[in-house]
Amino acid sequence: MNPDIKKQWVSALRSGKYRQGRKVLHSSYNTYCCLGVLCELARESGVEIDYVEGYEGAMPRIFYDNEAYELPPSVREWAGVEDSNPSVKVPSTFREIGEDGNVLMDTTSLAELNDDGATFEAIAQIIEEQL
Repeated sequence: MNPDIKKQWVSALRSGKYRQGRKVLHSSYNTYCCLGVLCELARESGVEIDYVEGYEGAMPRIFYDNEAYELPPSVREWAGVEDSNPSVKVPSTFREIGEDGNVLMDTTSLAELNDDGATFEAIAQIIEEQL
């Protein structure tokens, strides 16, 4: 990931400017997934993104280049992120201890962390450490 954009993203997640939401990048109720915050930073930086408010099912949402759940290619390219929903490691839910005495780690995605209730602060820390 581009280190300068990573700093911007982490700072934005910690800023209090973005209200955290679940299940979509950006809802029409003005809530954001952690990935939606990165999409907004891309737009603010001048990346040309097709930004459309619409419905999919009953929930109004914002589409970024026709994506409502994962990072579109334009944002991934700008940020230097390979995956549309980056994977990270977190301690095992059950705090299992491996044979070496260390806590076992589970692989999850940033969107799953967001949707499972991790705060923007916790997600920002994981981004700093792992991306």
